[in-house]
Amino acid sequence: MGFGAVGAVGDAKTLVAGTGEHRVAPFLEITQADWESTIAGIRDAFRAARDAAAELVEQGEPGRLIFVSTAAALRPVQGACLAATAGAFFHTLAQVAAIELAAKGVTANVVAPGFVDLHTHYDGQAIWSDRMIPSSAHGVTTAVMGNCGVGFAPCRPEDHDTLVDVMAGVE
Repeated sequence: MGFGAVGAVGDAKTLVAGTGEHRVAPFLEITQADWESTIAGIRDAFRAARDAAAELVEQGEPGRLIFVSTAAALRPVQGACLAATAGAFFHTLAQVAAIELAAKGVTANVVAPGFVDLHTHYDGQAIWSDRMIPSSAHGVTTAVMGNCGVGFAPCRPEDHDTLVDVMAGVE
């Protein structure tokens, strides 16, 4: 289901809205229940945003609408149909809300994180690869490195070539 949480950031009231988690599945495996859950999440988050914006405008207070989307809305990846659909909705909604509400002191923005790969062995590959394949090919936008105990930092200059050879053999 959708969510909306109101708080304050500085002097402005802020609503953060999104649809929460989505089932990852190939397009042909998405069930009617999966789809209905996504639509319900979009509906709930829309209502929360609309109600918060109306209250802000009525009270003449500055405010922010922040929609949580996904990078998959901009660059779809396999299995992300539900998340990409919801994300595309929020991207469009934020653009329209920003145009319509700016003069009333309410901003609208989207936060669209991509997939985060929490366990990689890219420490060595980062030196010779600008794409970090295969993760980047799967839609990963952030890779955490150095958490396996095999990394390049800190490294004495005289040990650099040895570490490159070790990592080249591991990867």
